[in-house]
Amino acid sequence: MKNNDNQIFLETINSKNTTLLLINYFETSVDDQIIFNSFFRQIKVLAENNVEIILKVENNFIKKEIEEKWMHLIERAVFEVTGIKKIISLTISDNLELPKPSENAKVSKIEDYSLEIAQKSSENKEKIKFNNILTNKYNFGNFVLTNFNKNIIKAYENIINAESIIYSPLFLYGSSGIGKTHFLHAIGSEFIKRKKTVYYIHSSAFTTLITNWMIKKENIDINHFVETVCLADVLLFDEIQLLANKTSTMSVLLQIVNNFIENDKQIIITSDKSPDVLGGFEERFITRFNSGLILEFSKPTKEDFLKLLKYKLEIQGINPESFQKDALEFLVYNKKSVREIEGVVNRIKFFSEGENITDFNLELIERIFKGIIKNKENLTHNKIIEEVANYYNIDKEDITGTTRKKEVVIARDISIWFVKNLLDLTLKSIGQIFGDKDHSTIIAVVNKINVKKEKDPTVKYAIEKINEKISKFL
Repeated sequence: MKNNDNQIFLETINSKNTTLLLINYFETSVDDQIIFNSFFRQIKVLAENNVEIILKVENNFIKKEIEEKWMHLIERAVFEVTGIKKIISLTISDNLELPKPSENAKVSKIEDYSLEIAQKSSENKEKIKFNNILTNKYNFGNFVLTNFNKNIIKAYENIINAESIIYSPLFLYGSSGIGKTHFLHAIGSEFIKRKKTVYYIHSSAFTTLITNWMIKKENIDINHFVETVCLADVLLFDEIQLLANKTSTMSVLLQIVNNFIENDKQIIITSDKSPDVLGGFEERFITRFNSGLILEFSKPTKEDFLKLLKYKLEIQGINPESFQKDALEFLVYNKKSVREIEGVVNRIKFFSEGENITDFNLELIERIFKGIIKNKENLTHNKIIEEVANYYNIDKEDITGTTRKKEVVIARDISIWFVKNLLDLTLKSIGQIFGDKDHSTIIAVVNKINVKKEKDPTVKYAIEKINEKISKFL
């Protein structure tokens, strides 16, 4: 296995990972969904080194608009994601390469995440660079400790201070935007500070690589890739649920996972579901997950979101004490994720810059968020049930009744799923709405629909269409 071959593999994967992180950055930084979809969603990293980066956009119109209006955001995103102030080029071509930077090239870095590990061979020691793209934006300095993530922080403290591996794999699950990717990047950076080599990859990039090689029947490249990744000390795998039902791709990951476990190395995996409801995975995967430690990012409470909001305001230089209580409560009302809180803070910062505002009252906040935050009290369980009943063309009384007709049962289950996910109701309250069902039945129904919407295209389609109707109340 040649050193430059390994480097090519890593550069290819790093470009795909950088693309995903840039898109994630744009998604959290651009409040206007139309602007995000029009100009940023399709950006792709064609090539990068420690000095330059080439980004592909869809057409000349988008290229011109970004160059004239959005380059400041592109520059900030690249800096936050890579930790380096790079020369940025935009292109509409698919076939561009960067020259290798000279040994004396000057690079402005926050921190150099490029580490080397030695691989013993029969003739020499080969040094492989793991150009980790762990972003400085995500660190434990801005990872707020609250009740919903306290067990995650406890696991981090145990792992990072242990002399040997204690939980591997560590399987973390929770809803989207709750801090899973933030945690992976933060703990990865801490491992690197301790001279460990870390390999981070998002499941989308992993799938793209493996699928392309399989289509081209390049098994030698897959084997080469597996061997290269297994040289790292720590594997961070983001959003594993996206591999569901991708049997061939999962088999490659299983080789890597088995190698890490057999060699007593650290694996940390994130998912939006716990292993017991993770559909589309073979039992041998679930067994591996269960052999380590499984922890949940719990659902944040209103108090958690208030603590997060105040912290995020402070680090942006905005005094949370200048906000009236009802204004703060308005900002966190019905929030579901940390990402939403970050979007709130970004908007407040934008509208308050240069304004010398000393009193953020409810009237002012409502003006700032006019058309953005709507009154979610408009949504009730009755309206959810009505929309589900309309979709399935049945009486809404049947959904809250006891009939076991097939089409009614699925409608009832989907109604329960929506009510649980969209309304701040207790399990007991939800059970009472649907014919005095107990809390364990409600949990079982929600878990069942979580699995079905991933495996059954008819259920997935129904949820998407019903959600479009429900969204008018949000």
